[in-house]
Amino acid sequence: MLAHIGGQDVAAPLFIWQVSLEPDQQHADYWHVQRGANHALLPNYPLFHLLDALHDTNLSQQAHHLVEAKSLNTKDFGGGSARLSCATWKATN
Repeated sequence: MLAHIGGQDVAAPLFIWQVSLEPDQQHADYWHVQRGANHALLPNYPLFHLLDALHDTNLSQQAHHLVEAKSLNTKDFGGGSARLSCATWKATN
């Protein structure tokens, strides 16, 4: 849980992974999920803005800097995004 707003617990992913979802050709209830180099990895900006407002942080700016520096990709996901995840946890706990 990241926040408690209006009597409701709020939990959401920090990052959105774009994927391709396609039905199986032979089995109606099977799906194929694939990620490719052309699929983006994006910060969940509405969540970061909410956390900024609730906890007086600059997490949305940090997320924006990750995108601008092009350091938010699947290969380097553990670097800056991990630091941002830790900062988010510290701000909400």
